[in-house]
Amino acid sequence: MTPELAPGLAGTGDRLIVGLMTGNSLDGISAALAVTRGHGIDRGVTVAAHLNYPITPEMRQRLFGFHVPNTFRADELMAIHTEFGERLALAANAVMELGGVQADEVSVIGVQAANLIHAIAGSQGEPANGHMEIGELAVVAERTGCLVVGDLRPSDIALGGEGAPLSSFLDFVLFARLDDRSRAIQNLGGIANVTFLPRNCTAGDVISFDCGPANMVIDRLVSRLTQGRELFDENGRRAARGVVSPELLAEMLTHPYLKHEPPKTSRGPEDFGEEFVDQLIESAGALSLTDDSMVSTATQFTVECVASHYERYFPYLPDEVVLTGGGAHNLEIRRRLQSRLPTCAIRLHDEFGVPGDAREATAWAVLADETLQGNPATFPRVTGASGSALLGKIVLPSRFAHRFHLFVDRAEVPR
Repeated sequence: MTPELAPGLAGTGDRLIVGLMTGNSLDGISAALAVTRGHGIDRGVTVAAHLNYPITPEMRQRLFGFHVPNTFRADELMAIHTEFGERLALAANAVMELGGVQADEVSVIGVQAANLIHAIAGSQGEPANGHMEIGELAVVAERTGCLVVGDLRPSDIALGGEGAPLSSFLDFVLFARLDDRSRAIQNLGGIANVTFLPRNCTAGDVISFDCGPANMVIDRLVSRLTQGRELFDENGRRAARGVVSPELLAEMLTHPYLKHEPPKTSRGPEDFGEEFVDQLIESAGALSLTDDSMVSTATQFTVECVASHYERYFPYLPDEVVLTGGGAHNLEIRRRLQSRLPTCAIRLHDEFGVPGDAREATAWAVLADETLQGNPATFPRVTGASGSALLGKIVLPSRFAHRFHLFVDRAEVPR
């Protein structure tokens, strides 16, 4: 069947949706093709294909150059904004090709582009709330021929929220009604974010927030220590060889973000980027630590951030911790989490039918589809917003011009 402009609006049948996720580590673009049916919390989701589309080392370094506290020219930002849009489109086309589908079979592409800045006023010292991404959505729409929904976070921020975490909606859909166990769905991307689903969870019971860094500090540290020859600590080997420094760990645990109360979202590079790594290396040098011991201490920092947030903000420790994101492949993180949380069973997202490497991209596909359904898809308790937000900006490719009236006619446009 060839779908119309936005077949999800009809609310019947299966739909093909694509999600693209660019994490703060900038280690690639996660792309997922999913089959979905229904909508809201009764939605069903199956991943049909997924991949990690590479970001070239040159583009990765250019993107890092736009993070605070760097300065840049407007024309430089414009150039990378367009170029990264092309990269996002290549990732979307690649996952559609892998899944054996054509653009006119896909209802929507949901896009999380590269973060330029995520700023929360007040507790984090920013002058204003806001979120901006690098990656032109119009380029994605034109190069793929698909309807695109992107730039999701500002919708929640406009309602007074922090714009994150947003993937808790998918976590609820996938896990809340599996059985009577309590679970923490722990994403270990550049930043660590968690969704706690208590036993017999309802939508009003969901607890979710960012815990601090997961891979961001480890990855940047390894890249700096190896002059770019290595971009991450494969399987946690460096951390396993090193020794945790209690002095350095104690210093890292004084970071102001860790004292903030939920709802809370990390600004990512602004909190745990180059400046944080610079200070870590300087402090480690004063303690005469080896490179591997620096990585080991940074790894323990990730584990402590996760575990301490559970102890402080969950009503009780979960029966299971379900790991997803790149850090789920780090065997040392997994081992240390199990040691730090001995009463919790540590499991992988893949065991529940949705590959962990596809979880974030799938979340963005689902959130984009909810927007086409006309459904807000956030939990105000999680983000701190005044209400649930209808997320994102809708961009149509030019090939939809003759069908644009279908989209407008379905909307309640003020006359």
